[in-house]
Amino acid sequence: NLNSFRLLNYYDFYSNDRYGEVHVEHDFKGEILRNIPLINKLNFHIITGGKALITANKKPYTEYSIGLNNIGFGKWRFLRIDYVNSTLGNIKKSGWVFGLTLLN
Repeated sequence: NLNSFRLLNYYDFYSNDRYGEVHVEHDFKGEILRNIPLINKLNFHIITGGKALITANKKPYTEYSIGLNNIGFGKWRFLRIDYVNSTLGNIKKSGWVFGLTLLN
């Protein structure tokens, strides 16, 4: 989802002041995994992403992720798994995020 942060609590960066956000994601559509025997038959897609949030009174918050999309069988490929790293000053978090893709 390019409209939200995966590991940031909703009100941690609440501000009525100016702020800036960046959300970037790239789906390799099987390009990387296509060259690995047996894995290429699964037709998984690697997705990478980066997100940043900057406000006037706090340190910048950043997230980087890598994941697998198009997980499933036959026509039923609606699962996604991401590993996410986040940084806020000296505080670092990481975690797994599981998702569903309802519309392609």
